[in-house]
Formats: sequence, structure tokens, C-alpha cells
Amino acid sequence: MFFRKKKIESFERMTLRVTGMRDDDEFEAVCCGDTVEVSLYRMYYAYNERRLEGKSVCSTKDFIEMLNSCNLANWDGFHGKHPKHVKDGTMFSMEATVDGGTTIRADGSENFPRGYQDLENAFYRMIRESQSSERGS
Repeated sequence: MFFRKKKIESFERMTLRVTGMRDDDEFEAVCCGDTVEVSLYRMYYAYNERRLEGKSVCSTKDFIEMLNSCNLANWDGFHGKHPKHVKDGTMFSMEATVDGGTTIRADGSENFPRGYQDLENAFYRMIRESQSSERGS
């Protein structure tokens, strides 16, 4: 049997929440026609606040290519149970709407689908580069 990697053709919106012992970050990506706006929110429970930490904009075409390079279309239904004997770690939950209303959901605790780290790194890099260019202006 030949396995064919699924590809995303269009993008509407996505939320990726990354939670650790000290951090709780939420990325929100929304398609705005030819561009995608990516926002990073940080949760501050001591103040009961969700603060915008940064924003970035990229082309929708480039964003879809990034999602496909991270294998996102094949994540649907992934539930990574926390490994035995691991006392700490990072949890994630993700929901994306693509291809005219198809929903992709995945979650895990110190157990991630193939391409997850690439996606998380890409989001943080987008925000960091946007903040750097704002400071340089």
C-alpha cells in the first residue's frame, strides 16, 4: 500500500496553545485574504490576563507551505499521552480550520506528532523577527 502525504490547499484559522510549568503561550493565526496574521498571547494567571506579546504577518501562500512542511494535515486525531516516568514537560493543543471548513485537532503532553517542533519554532521565529524589525525601525 502506498502512503500519500495529505496537503493543505487553503487556510482559514488556527490556534496552538503551548503550556509548560512557567509559560502558557497561545498562537492565533487568521487568514486575511492574501496574508495571515499570527499573534502570540501569553497567559498571566496572577493577573487573570491574556496579553498580546507580539504579531507577525506573512503571505498566505508561505504560511500554507510552512504548514505542509510540518505535516499538519496528518495530525488530525493525534493524542499524545504523557510518557510514563516523565515528571514534567510541555503540553500542547491545536485546532486548525483548513480547506473550506475541515477541522484538524491534535493534543499531547510531552508527546508530539511529526513536525510539531518545526511548527512551534516557526511561530516563535515569526514573532521574534517581527519584533526585531519593529525595534530596528
